[in-house]
Formats: sequence, structure tokens, C-alpha cells
Amino acid sequence: MNLDDLVLGVDGGGTKTVAWLSSVSGAAVETIGRGAAGPSNPGVVGMSQAIATLAQAIDAAFDNAGLGPGLLPAACLAVSGTERTAHRDAMLQWAADRSLASNVRLVGDAEAVLAGGSPDGWGVALIAGTGSFAFGRDLQGLTIRVGGWGYLFGDEGSGHALGAAGLRAATHHADGRGPATTLLPRLLSRFDLTEPRELVTFFYGRQPARRAALAELAPLVTVAAEEGDDVATQIASDAAADLARLVTAACSQLNLSPRRFPLAIAGGVLCNSSLMRKCLEASLAGQDYLTEEITLVEQPVQGAVELARRAIS
Repeated sequence: MNLDDLVLGVDGGGTKTVAWLSSVSGAAVETIGRGAAGPSNPGVVGMSQAIATLAQAIDAAFDNAGLGPGLLPAACLAVSGTERTAHRDAMLQWAADRSLASNVRLVGDAEAVLAGGSPDGWGVALIAGTGSFAFGRDLQGLTIRVGGWGYLFGDEGSGHALGAAGLRAATHHADGRGPATTLLPRLLSRFDLTEPRELVTFFYGRQPARRAALAELAPLVTVAAEEGDDVATQIASDAAADLARLVTAACSQLNLSPRRFPLAIAGGVLCNSSLMRKCLEASLAGQDYLTEEITLVEQPVQGAVELARRAIS
């Protein structure tokens, strides 16, 4: 396989990193090598670890393709947490030192989602995973980012927000200061606990109440909602409304028509729950936002490959 016919796409976030080595010599893009590793968001793991993780995922993609590393025509690194100039400079310098590709693009992870979900490269990308934010681009190339303020005072509608709300509702039930919900027994069963107060020890003691730990509870909440739990249903509806507000704010700032814009969605909260997608559509419709098409982007790395392909087309 001639390296001149290959491009590299990488999707790096706070949970995992995925690298695809793809051939663009034919009419269709064909992925010939896939690699994966842990988180590569420098704001989460630090720059040294982020670079090491990127290298691990990329090397795995080359190994999977049965090829040794070499200079490629183009590569797109779609990595979250690279907004800071220092982070961008360090990552681009690493790519240059490694001789990764003749043309290296470093973009935020949302740009890969938009590229994967909107063939024309404009519209809104909504990401709801551990955190949440929206990224928009208009037809003239103007971009906007809405949300993404982090779990302390942002990330509305995210996996973290869903998990925290579910845990809060369960403890309110336990205290008798909130409605009954199956979330309480579901949580106790999930962690093999016998009584509600053990949740304190579990989250603050044996397992610190870190962001990812709460985000992992999101599926428990959405499944409870799908099975008819009224409290969980309200939590899911509120989260979807928060996500819809990210989309409408992006559209408003870019002057996109509320009835004519592509919407690409990604992240575990939306990819793994049809209920959350339905709630999002209903919330948008309630604000008279009727998108032309909602595209589920389950593999944002495909968008990174597409951005790399465009760099040499």
C-alpha cells in the first residue's frame, strides 16, 4: 500500500482516542487500519500524556493496517481541549517532529462531528457525552461555540448532569423530600449496596465523586425513563431541553434559519438513547426549530478522515 494514497483521522476526547488510517485513492474512502487508546484531552490528562495517547492510537492504526509509520499526505487531529494556543502549538510541534503528515490539521472534536454529519460543512454539531456543547458554522465559515463550560458551572444536558440529577432524585426519595422513584433501588442494586446512606461512602469514599463516575450513571437514568419512571422521565426531558437551548443559541448567533439547518449529534447521551433523541427533537420543535435533517454521528473519527481528505482534494 502506497502511503501517498492514505490519510489519517483522529478523534481524541476526555474518555478515549480513536485513529483511522484510510485510503482515498478510489471513488470511496476505505479504512484499512484502526487504533484506539485512552483519553487525549490535554486539559484532562496533561499534554505529555495526551501526546503519548495519540501516538499509541496512531501506531495501533498503522499496525492494524500492517504498515510501518511514515509521512502521510494529510492528517486531521480532532482533539478536545486544544483551544489554548499553548496546547495547539505543542501538539502541532509533536506532529511535525514525528513527521506525521505533510498537511496536518488540528481542530476541535466538534468540527469532526460536523464534517461527519453535514456533507457541506455547515450547520450545528451537538455533542452530549460526559460534557456538552454545541458548535456551529454558517455558509460563510463563521463559527461559534456554545456551552462546554465544564461540570462545575456548565455541561447542562450531559452525561454528568443526567447522572447527578438521578443521584439527587434518589437521595431526595430516600429522605422523603421528593417523589418516589425507581432510581433509588436501581442505584443500590447497581453498586451492590443495601441502604441509601451507603451511597455517601461509595461516592465520597471508596470511589471519589469525580465527573466520569457520575456520567456513567446516565444510562441508568435514561433506561428508567424508558421503563416509565416519572422522575427519570422528567430528568431526561429537562436534559434534552438544556441541549436544545445549546442548539438554538448557536443558530441564533449565526443567524441560521430555525427551519433550514443541518444538525449533527454525537456523544453517548444521544447515540445510546433513542428516548433522548426523541426528547431533543420534541424540545426543538416546541421552540419552532425544525431542522432539515438530524444526523447521528456515532463515529466522529469518520469526520476527521473526511477533513484530512479535503485537505488534499
